[in-house]
Amino acid sequence: MEQTASLIQAAWTIFENQWSQRNEILHGNENELIASNKQQKYKRYMEFRRSKYQMLRRCDHHMTEHPISDVIKWSQKYMSAILKNLEEMHKQYLREIRIEEEGLQPITAFFSPVSAATPPCQGDPG
Repeated sequence: MEQTASLIQAAWTIFENQWSQRNEILHGNENELIASNKQQKYKRYMEFRRSKYQMLRRCDHHMTEHPISDVIKWSQKYMSAILKNLEEMHKQYLREIRIEEEGLQPITAFFSPVSAATPPCQGDPG
């Protein structure tokens, strides 16, 4: 009988510890950390949404056009996956912009300078 009582007491002690940890995660400081992380991810997604013309290629804009009511309901895992894709798309956009800018030349590079030794046009009095 004493062994049964001590076994039940040990089970309740373990259960109470686990229940206490559960409550701390759901209602304590950990929950604030999770909420803060979720808020940061939401803000980053909204940054992509607002600045899509400066951050993404046109073909990637569809990734930021989800209804806000749906975005708010996304799980942390799904939001992280979307943001990972958006970050990669942003890097690709920056690479393409850099390559495009490196390939641009000033318009004057296409013209050769006119020198005084160039003969005048026919019919020109000079």
